[in-house]
Amino acid sequence: ASNSCIDAELADRLRLPIVNQETIGGVGGAMAANVYWARIHIPELNISITGPFAGVYLAAGRQPHRVLIGRDFLRYFTMVYAGRAGSVKISSAAGGRSFGRGGWLRLLGRG
Repeated sequence: ASNSCIDAELADRLRLPIVNQETIGGVGGAMAANVYWARIHIPELNISITGPFAGVYLAAGRQPHRVLIGRDFLRYFTMVYAGRAGSVKISSAAGGRSFGRGGWLRLLGRG
């Protein structure tokens, strides 16, 4: 994803403020989306993301997650994927954190 997104139904339940509307593109083509102002905290990286999140229908599409972290966030990090090992390392100037398959499942709330 180019930009970070949040499940639109979750954003509405949390009563997040809508700050804009824009056309976004995905596998289903272009669609109009509300843009919500939100703060998402990622404890494993000890970082919070505050800013605009496009509202998309993750739960309705049977996705197991409620937020997509896009390149607008990842641009501040270096991410290395070791395919054979199934591990990912995310690092910044302050150091890195490695995640194997099980670690990523826990990070994403699926393990």
